[in-house]
Amino acid sequence: MIPQINSISDYQIGLMKPKVFAEGHPDNCINEIELAFESLCTNLEEMGVMNPKKLTVFEFYSKIRYFKSKKA
Repeated sequence: MIPQINSISDYQIGLMKPKVFAEGHPDNCINEIELAFESLCTNLEEMGVMNPKKLTVFEFYSKIRYFKSKKA
């Protein structure tokens, strides 16, 4: 049974896309994270949150959790 688990694990690892850190590369994972954060901040501002970048981590995620639960 262990060989099957190892082959499944090897298969899943083979499907994983490596993170790209090269500057200027369109798939740079740092740029993707920064763009996602900016987009999230813009959404929070549209919902009335003032200066979301200045919130603490706890406040930031609390706001996100609140708006997600309100939407549901």
